[in-house]
Amino acid sequence: MYIDPSDWPAPIGPQGTAQASSPESLRVEITLDLVQQLIEEGRIGAADLHCLDAGSKQRLQRACLDNCARDLSYRAQFEHALV
Repeated sequence: MYIDPSDWPAPIGPQGTAQASSPESLRVEITLDLVQQLIEEGRIGAADLHCLDAGSKQRLQRACLDNCARDLSYRAQFEHALV
């Protein structure tokens, strides 16, 4: 369902006050699968993303942890093969 941008809540700053978006930033929505792919490819990092709600933040954290776990598992297999 499309929600008109005028209906979106204002971004909230650290003290709970409305925060203006930077003229250089975009408010977009992309699938979690695409975010995971971009992270795996090293094209984007979690620090580059700012979640607008708690659920999105939890899903992004889980995606980052899953990516790290896969990377560590791959490295462990690779190092074991060299020994």
